[in-house]
Amino acid sequence: MSAGVLVTLAFAAAGVYLSWDYFARFRQGAPEPESAWSEIMTAYITSDSTAIGVLTSGVIDVVFCDVGSIVKAGQVCAQIDARPYRFIVERGNVDLSLANGRLEKSRARLARARGKYERNQSLFKRKAIALSALKVSQKALEQMRAEVADAEAAAALAQAALAAAQSNLEHTSIVSPIAGTVVARNVTVGEAVVAGRTGPLFRVAADPRMVKIAVAVGSRLADALRVGDAVSVSLETDPDHPFAGRVTRISVGSKSSEGAATYDVVIADGEAAFRLKPDTTTRIRIMPGVAHRAAKDVVSSSRSQ
Repeated sequence: MSAGVLVTLAFAAAGVYLSWDYFARFRQGAPEPESAWSEIMTAYITSDSTAIGVLTSGVIDVVFCDVGSIVKAGQVCAQIDARPYRFIVERGNVDLSLANGRLEKSRARLARARGKYERNQSLFKRKAIALSALKVSQKALEQMRAEVADAEAAAALAQAALAAAQSNLEHTSIVSPIAGTVVARNVTVGEAVVAGRTGPLFRVAADPRMVKIAVAVGSRLADALRVGDAVSVSLETDPDHPFAGRVTRISVGSKSSEGAATYDVVIADGEAAFRLKPDTTTRIRIMPGVAHRAAKDVVSSSRSQ
């Protein structure tokens, strides 16, 4: 019986010790045990990158950039077959030239009609011509004014059509708006692309070493994390090669189907840029990083003292 009493007392003492240890760590801001963190969760991968899309439709003729390519601002990363657009520009130049020619002739006829009407007005005042002759010249002047207005509208339309054709021709060259490194490529030679419907062809990051891992977690994990904390992230498909990250944001998210609050956590990482593809989801496991292990060592050291 004495042995049983000793075992019971030992378990009771252990329970008191563990409870004291938990609340002591809670008061000091130390994280929960690693086992409380080691849960698989779905993460959304993003990056501070610029998407390069298409502004005109056509067939990709050549691709110059690939993942890992270092590009300058304004550098061409892909080229749409420009031959149809060159033909449209050439035709637009001809149409504009013809429209301007018709406009010049109409303006010349208008000038002659105005001169004739002004002379007839002078003659009519001296009673050298009849009123009917004056009205004929006035009607001719009005007709020429309407003709010039139509010619001006036609020339403006031709100019607008040429400008649009030239813009489309320029946009057959798909260029990077910033300097950086290509972190994603989603296009191949011969692929048909449609402006406004085809997704980004490339993504360029000014700092390709940095990706962001966004996860939705419960209050238990959110309470154990602080902005600036170092964490270790491992892929479910590659658990033996974790990489280091740092918590950059913790914000209240939405409520789960059970009504529990969730938190949005963003982790910035500089080691997994070429292992994680932006705009994708993956399954990851989060563990305490160097900072948390150091905090744990401090707590253990103070407890031993």
